Amino acid sequence: MDYYKELNATLPVEENEYFVDLVTKTWNLPTKPTKVKKVAKKTAKSGEDEVLQEKERAARERLRKLEDIMYEKLRQRTNHKEDESITLQRAARYVDIAGLRVLNLDLFGKLLINIGCFFSPVEVKDLFMHFADENTGTIDPVQLGDHFAIKSSANDPSLRPAVKMELNSPDEILTKIRNALMERGKKGVRELGKLFRQVDKAHTKKLTRAEFTWALKHNGQSLNQKELDELCKYFDKDMKNSVYYSDVMQHLRGSLNERRRELVHEVFNSLTSEGADSLSLDEFLNCYNVEDNPKFISGKKTRKEVLEELMEEWDHVRWKKAVSVEDFEEYYGDISPAIAKDDYFDSVVRSSWRKPALNKTMGGTKAYP
Repeated sequence: MDYYKELNATLPVEENEYFVDLVTKTWNLPTKPTKVKKVAKKTAKSGEDEVLQEKERAARERLRKLEDIMYEKLRQRTNHKEDESITLQRAARYVDIAGLRVLNLDLFGKLLINIGCFFSPVEVKDLFMHFADENTGTIDPVQLGDHFAIKSSANDPSLRPAVKMELNSPDEILTKIRNALMERGKKGVRELGKLFRQVDKAHTKKLTRAEFTWALKHNGQSLNQKELDELCKYFDKDMKNSVYYSDVMQHLRGSLNERRRELVHEVFNSLTSEGADSLSLDEFLNCYNVEDNPKFISGKKTRKEVLEELMEEWDHVRWKKAVSVEDFEEYYGDISPAIAKDDYFDSVVRSSWRKPALNKTMGGTKAYP
């Protein structure tokens, strides 16, 4: 016994397993699983559990951030007379052309883009699975809208103080800009959007704070530095000193009412070929009713000049070489605030377009580069 005590004293603690093995083999004793091995296995399993738990925590945090961004985008698009549920359901109807009344993964992705959330495909799928019903594998827009409406409630204990502080939209500043644009007629809102797009040469749909501020001043908006800072802060969704100007434009133009929106979609669908969801630039130009344009009727402009003026108003479709129903709705959303009566709006839209007869073009019109 003393022998093994002395031997044990010469071996470090790390060699416990070696010591046990030495004794058992020397005296031909039956071997047993050592506590050291059990501890090692237990430690390894514990480490794996911690890694798994950390991954789950990271995944939950990522989903929370995505949901927060989605909430912020809905909040920014919601006026004080409505709530986030109405905004989301309106966006859902916009993308649900087939009238499914539920959102599958594809429609959910389109809804996110519609409200200004540009997530990766993986993020879209994860967020969809987070909200989707386990049985149907789809999302009910009404339930999802109610979820965000409750989230915005001041009585919601889960609403973080930081978000509460940001709930005040710069409505007065936006109203000031909108009123200035309305004084310029139906093209006022459109001209500001065009200026933003001209500054955004990379087509990223966002501007730096300096670019955004310059564009507003160049457009003739009389805003002081405090007002400019408030706007930039409110529309800087990524907190990277950039402004998503499409969100600004959405606030300025508002949304088409149901009658106007249905009219715009009806007219656009009447111009497209069966099964098509867009017009090529040539088709778009050929569908424009030059003969009813007042400047053409009066002789002030030729057909070519009228179409050139049209393309100036639809500047952003040049590089896309196509016009979608979203482009169509955006254009009429821009001019809609300046047209008070629905009947007159109806007349303006219908008289501007007509589908040319087959195999007939308007004097060989070509899309402008």
